[in-house]
Amino acid sequence: MMPLGTRILRWKLRPPCFPMLPLTLEQGWLLYSNNLYIGFSASHLTKPTISFYGDNASAIPVSISGQTGVFIQGPKKKNPLIVNPFALYTNQAGFQQIQAGLYVKKGIILTGLFFKHNTSNLSDVVVCAGLSKGLVKFAYSYDIAIGDLAGLSGGAHELSLMFTFKENNNRTKKNNQKSMLDCPSVL
Repeated sequence: MMPLGTRILRWKLRPPCFPMLPLTLEQGWLLYSNNLYIGFSASHLTKPTISFYGDNASAIPVSISGQTGVFIQGPKKKNPLIVNPFALYTNQAGFQQIQAGLYVKKGIILTGLFFKHNTSNLSDVVVCAGLSKGLVKFAYSYDIAIGDLAGLSGGAHELSLMFTFKENNNRTKKNNQKSMLDCPSVL
């Protein structure tokens, strides 16, 4: 037991700087037609710091990506078969990854299979499936680790729920302008 009048001093270490909203900027370009697309993007251009202490050692490095793909469409009918082979290259802080694969869509059903390669070995195989009906799209994918993490990581699950907002046709006719861009889409 402590004698009366004894003071207990407690010290708390508080970070000198706590950035609440680090700003990050991204830029991208996409060129596309009905059958082909190619794009480029750069992320984290401002190299935001994610450190509690404000040091630059925790800055997020710039990420550069390039992607391309083609749409191969079956005979024109109500629900044609669409095949979309694609490739994606990413470089961030010297880490490089190539993804290549294939999406196949028939009616409302989408399936896909692609591979991730980190320039030294094949790291993952990804399988995916999705449904698209009207304005709502749902997709599930599973990354199967086959590289050094095979059997250790348990893979990765991803669920996506997407909503497509339609263009207001009355506004388009009135202004004689489109308010939305036509973009390529597999799902």
